[in-house]
Amino acid sequence: MDRKNPTQFGRAMQQLGIEMIPACSPPQARGRSERAFKTHQNRLVKELAVAGITEMEAANEYPRTRYLPTWNAEFRRPSREEGGAFVACPELSVLDYPDGTLGINHGTRELARYDGRGQLMVEYGQAAA
Repeated sequence: MDRKNPTQFGRAMQQLGIEMIPACSPPQARGRSERAFKTHQNRLVKELAVAGITEMEAANEYPRTRYLPTWNAEFRRPSREEGGAFVACPELSVLDYPDGTLGINHGTRELARYDGRGQLMVEYGQAAA
């Protein structure tokens, strides 16, 4: 992610005051999700056309009633292991410093520091621009 030359989406997020946090997943993981999304995009559009659906209400209902049940029946597989794969979220600390600043930490790593007015001072261990 290039913070000095944001994309159109990045500029929109800046205008809305939304801080984007980049995903730190390997390119292979992003590729898998993007390939699956494109599969859904191409397949769903074609299925809507074949079903003769041209109205928004019917198009919104189709994924829930027809598309997803069919997709799940085709691709769902039982887990090889019992139990859940979810783990508890580690603590994310908010530190109130004597100088009036606030720090957000994950373990011992400071993710961001804010001044007394709530303005970002330091992000991800880097000085703010």
